[in-house]
Amino acid sequence: MQATHQERVINYFKSRSENGQGAISDYLSADTSQASVFVHNSDYLRLANKQYVVSRQVEQLKTCSQDAFFSSTLLEDDGLHAQLERRLGQYYGKECILTQSGYVANTGLVHALCEPGTHVYTDNFTHASFFDGLRAKANMKKHGSGLIIIETLYSSNGTFAPVKEVIALKQKYDCVLVVDESHTLGIYGTHGYLHTLGVEKDVDYITASLAKAFCTRAGIIMGNSALFVKENSFPYIFSSALTENDIVRLDSMLDVIKDSDDRRERLMRVSHELREGLARVARVIRTPIPSPIVCVEVDSELKVAKLNRHLASRGVAAAVFVWPTRPKHLPVVRMTTHSELSASDISTIIAAVSSYSNVSKL
Repeated sequence: MQATHQERVINYFKSRSENGQGAISDYLSADTSQASVFVHNSDYLRLANKQYVVSRQVEQLKTCSQDAFFSSTLLEDDGLHAQLERRLGQYYGKECILTQSGYVANTGLVHALCEPGTHVYTDNFTHASFFDGLRAKANMKKHGSGLIIIETLYSSNGTFAPVKEVIALKQKYDCVLVVDESHTLGIYGTHGYLHTLGVEKDVDYITASLAKAFCTRAGIIMGNSALFVKENSFPYIFSSALTENDIVRLDSMLDVIKDSDDRRERLMRVSHELREGLARVARVIRTPIPSPIVCVEVDSELKVAKLNRHLASRGVAAAVFVWPTRPKHLPVVRMTTHSELSASDISTIIAAVSSYSNVSKL
């Protein structure tokens, strides 16, 4: 096996990128040390360093005598973790499970819901094209009831899932529906995108990474069978619990997010302005309603890396999405906007992309 493994490593780097150094070195890296405009993380409402939140965390660190460095299954029912789960459950109207990350939430939920023979319907590209050509309907008609998994807002391109159409399919074919709200929870209204559509009760399970609007390294599962999921989720069982400081931060973040309508309104406005401005100078993925994720499409991974490094040289820190999050022939520079993005920042981004487009004809 050792020889086979070494050959596999060598072949990967030879074939993965133009210069043979791998995707991170050849495509994703850029020197952002001089950047002044940051659109490369998911702190959409700019709450990460909110004084109220930080102060509560500091106070917790001063007074905490011990912490939970063991499995979440061993937590006491009257502890801070359980108390926050109940608070979130009352707020969102579903039983709540807090996990160590969004990845743990999603993989753990699938562990709990799926058994041998379960049909799973999802989009390989995490894009609304899953429903193009009625492929989902055809598969469900052929294979029958199963588990449907979608995102409200697709992180790799900033477009929205046809949620109501998916719910109609779920009901017609008696499926269980899981919706990931990582990039919409706390951003679209105080409760999330599903609540703004009025369809949250039609969704069996809602998951999210809380490392976006909530700015905390944690995840969440919301549904009506919390205890079953907890006891059948391997990632939940075999991972250490969130620390009390994480719990205090999340509890504080919920307070702040509930009172951030002005930030949400501004986020949607600046996102629209940036998308419309970039569309005049580059190939931008359009959306029917404002989306905080703005993507510029390029036709090769080498070109997208060059564009990203050009933006960095012009003071803009963005992010590159290449295979496997995007097809190799359609990588993107992704910009996640935030509520404090200024008119000057938007002009800087547009000018940086435009100056590259004029030379390279994006």
